[in-house]
Amino acid sequence: MKRLLSGIAVLAIVMAQSAHAEVVALFEDFEDSAVAYTITADGSTTVEFSDGIGDFVTRIGGDSTNTVGTFYEIFGVQGSGYFGAMDTNGEPEGGDVIELSWTGIDVSGLTDLSFSGFFAEDTDGTNEDWDDNSSFLVEAQIDGGGFVSLFAVEATGGTNSSPAVDTDFDGVGDGAAITDTLTEFSAVIGGTGSTLDLRLTISNLEAGDEDIAFDNITVAGVAAIPEPSSMAVLGLLGIGAMRSARKRRRTKNA
Repeated sequence: MKRLLSGIAVLAIVMAQSAHAEVVALFEDFEDSAVAYTITADGSTTVEFSDGIGDFVTRIGGDSTNTVGTFYEIFGVQGSGYFGAMDTNGEPEGGDVIELSWTGIDVSGLTDLSFSGFFAEDTDGTNEDWDDNSSFLVEAQIDGGGFVSLFAVEATGGTNSSPAVDTDFDGVGDGAAITDTLTEFSAVIGGTGSTLDLRLTISNLEAGDEDIAFDNITVAGVAAIPEPSSMAVLGLLGIGAMRSARKRRRTKNA
């Protein structure tokens, strides 16, 4: 009897653990033109562009018709398309500050919210290119409560220095290096609510060879799965266990 009840207890734990599942609230792989983001350049709504020789803010690969030049090499692409920006002041609106934003992402009922994406930058083979004012920042806000920094890439210091993750958001790259291979990074999004806005800001990548690339931008959370029949199932198992035990006792005493 004790063994049967122990089995029921284990099943109860398993059922409780399985009553939650990850839900993807946003996934952008940049494979096609069916996108939900808006692009602005220096505050003005704009469109993706490329001059074909090194100035671009655009989806690359996938079904994009924009070409950026064979000199630009990013490895580890998740699929065939990704997003890249280089020497952005060639953009018609000026392009010192480029923003990609997603608004009204449905996160109602989700807990343990998180952000993830793959990030890289091309190297020209001789030296690094980010300057002190070059930066890339990911922010989110829930229910219009104000944007909070989630992930940042900054120059490690000085002119033409290497970009790295800015772990403490102080404007200096002090974490993992951003290489020419798309690498996944993630961050926790604190809080819960109904809608989430996500913003990716590319600042001052306006010099030759200054660039950033990213792919598979994702917001996910955990949702509780209602299981109203769980207790009923456990009750039936318990009744079945007791009946089996009584039957064994009757057989033994017969």
